[in-house]
Amino acid sequence: DGHSSTAAMALQERHRWMAANGAQSFGVDEKVIQDYISETNNLKKIDDFLQGRSKHRHIFFYYQRPDVPNELGELVDAKGDPKVMITTGEHEDMRIKGRAVFFVRSNDSIADHGEKKPIRLDVASDDELVFGEMAASPLESLNTG
Repeated sequence: DGHSSTAAMALQERHRWMAANGAQSFGVDEKVIQDYISETNNLKKIDDFLQGRSKHRHIFFYYQRPDVPNELGELVDAKGDPKVMITTGEHEDMRIKGRAVFFVRSNDSIADHGEKKPIRLDVASDDELVFGEMAASPLESLNTG
């Protein structure tokens, strides 16, 4: 479908770098992540974060099945394929089940009187945005063997 490839073309170098890191961590094609990032509400959430308009210094990407309540009100995996989810982590309705990737703004400085400097979108990566990944069990993330 021509729509999503047009949207993916609108992504800047920084978005592509974020998508590439997510795709590698989740073991999926970059296009899967790019298409999701390209959706209007997701792109706005990411751009607010990158431009310093979000109150958060971090953002998480998950690739998993969403939670749905069962008849007992317990959260269980929804049917169907996993989806990319983007969160700042403040909504507890999204729990990490497998692996998450995160991006942290490293250029927010108190010296700038609380002003958050926008992160450049025209470069893929620099020291202003840090990438990492973690597992559902944080100790698993530290196991490098």
